[in-house]
Amino acid sequence: GKGVRVGGSNSAAATFSMYGGTISGNHTDAQCWGAGGAGVEIQNGTFKMYGGTISDNYEENTGSNDGGGGVCAHTSGTFTMYDGIISDNQSVTDAGGVTVVGGTMNIYGGTIRDNTADNNGGGIWTNSNGFIISGNSVIENNTAGRNGGGLYYSSNNMTISDSARISG
Repeated sequence: GKGVRVGGSNSAAATFSMYGGTISGNHTDAQCWGAGGAGVEIQNGTFKMYGGTISDNYEENTGSNDGGGGVCAHTSGTFTMYDGIISDNQSVTDAGGVTVVGGTMNIYGGTIRDNTADNNGGGIWTNSNGFIISGNSVIENNTAGRNGGGLYYSSNNMTISDSARISG
């Protein structure tokens, strides 16, 4: 099952802050409502990652278009990454590393690397309007079977600034 689930169907949901530790080795194939996130699922909640590692999680929910082997935020979920590592996660749909659908995502630091998606967005797949990647953020060596090995973005107004980099 999922490593961590933050929030739920209640709109007044939880906040989870990760400062260290590891979320690893989780596998999900549950046919739940469009939700992915074998490592962490955020629904109507907030997940702030300040450190630690999310790795080796496997999202196998073929009924989910959200994917997210490492992290999935949906239904007004918010994911903000300040530091840490999201690596070696896999999704049979989209977003090996992180997916945010109908939520908010910003990356101000940390590394997203070596994640794999069978479809789009090996590292990240998001439709988060106003998405920001800044600071010393690194998105590298991610693989997608279709489009966007590092990042697949399907909305408006994405900003990449400072020394952030996306590379193969």
